[in-house]
Amino acid sequence: MRDDAEALRGIQRLYVVEFDSLAQRHLCDIGITPFGGDAETAIVAMMRLADLLSETIVLTDNMIFDGILLHSIGPRRMLQLVGRPVGAQLVFPFEIRSRADTIEQALLRALREPAAGGRDLLNAFEYDALELPEAERIEIGQRLGNLRVRELDRRVDRHGVTEGIARLLIERCGAPEEQVRPMREAWEAWIKADRDGQLTIRPAGERRDADDDRAFALDPVARMRGDLQTAEGRQALQWVEYNRHERRTTIRARLRDWLPGVDGEQAMDRQVIELWHNACYLRSLAYAQGAELIEFVLGDPRAAQRRRLARRRRAPAQGGETRQVMLPVTLLSELGTMPRSVFETVLYTNRDAIDDWRRTGDPRARRRVAYGLLEASDQPDPALLSRETLTRLLLVIVAAFVADAFQETSWQIKAPVLLAAVAASSWSDIKTFFRLRGRLGAVIDVRDGERRELPDPG
Repeated sequence: MRDDAEALRGIQRLYVVEFDSLAQRHLCDIGITPFGGDAETAIVAMMRLADLLSETIVLTDNMIFDGILLHSIGPRRMLQLVGRPVGAQLVFPFEIRSRADTIEQALLRALREPAAGGRDLLNAFEYDALELPEAERIEIGQRLGNLRVRELDRRVDRHGVTEGIARLLIERCGAPEEQVRPMREAWEAWIKADRDGQLTIRPAGERRDADDDRAFALDPVARMRGDLQTAEGRQALQWVEYNRHERRTTIRARLRDWLPGVDGEQAMDRQVIELWHNACYLRSLAYAQGAELIEFVLGDPRAAQRRRLARRRRAPAQGGETRQVMLPVTLLSELGTMPRSVFETVLYTNRDAIDDWRRTGDPRARRRVAYGLLEASDQPDPALLSRETLTRLLLVIVAAFVADAFQETSWQIKAPVLLAAVAASSWSDIKTFFRLRGRLGAVIDVRDGERRELPDPG
């Protein structure tokens, strides 16, 4: 995060790369991350950090009805983990952007356009929330794309939206029933939360070609070529950049043609390109929703998939700003396991610093928030505290003795001794200072001034 105060702007709305349905699936595949020992803990930690950093977390309906981690956690538990207290109730810290009025309608719209006729084909939607290997999910999506709209409509009219889609997947697409049923149960849970008035849904802003151009300019193709291992990968990268205005499903399908296989150098190149394209694609969507984009560092920053985050410029092309979020390593994982009561205390006791950061983006406010998190997560040992206090007193006495008893000694000799004594007596504070500098946890793309107006929420 920038340490200068010039041109600072606050973070009111955050669009999070890792909450995308594809990214949720990737997070499950990664498993252990700096944010937790499992995917659910990691996404809770990221949700809480995004909550601290912004007034509103912006989601899409797709993240809700096709996000495998949001499915496994469910709306009730998610509310208990990350909900904000308002009076006697908890409310979600996010709004959902959708082209439909409800989650149920959005679920249906993912498969068929509202104006589609019975003989039209369904959308080839790949359900990332299905607990199946990627190849099987892709095949099910392709089968969906070969079915007529009337097949879906007939089942929906008879059984309702969720059961109608479930039966279509099982009966006509070969999806295993034992995998489809949990997904349907998760749909019902989130739809119920929507019907109960717990979710805030706003009209989605449409992604535009100009948004794509600006989004891809922040991660130029030229910087990506060195991350790829094969000539085919570099050709595919160039093709993706040239066809950046295509739908994401089209891009991913073509990448599988360019770079087939499940392992080896081509498969690695495909993953690098997919992660890069997905981040750029979501950045474009964030622009359309009037939000800033945050992307978390889930793997080793030296790895090809994450190297681009470590090398991001602070003043990227075409205006805007990229800020680095530095946090103590241990704090990243503690956010995901912190009891609800402790996290709520952090929100309350650090409310001034949190508000200051959201309004101004001042890095000093961000460090105050990090310090508040450290205080809440650290559990001091009384015996250790007593020993540290005694040690400090002894070191102060030693420093005073050296300064007084060795008056004839050169300061070139005394100064290092005194400095070491002072450093040792303040070792706890020094450790806290460096912990607050932390490691790279995420980067935030702050849009340039001309595009900071928010879309009409309708």
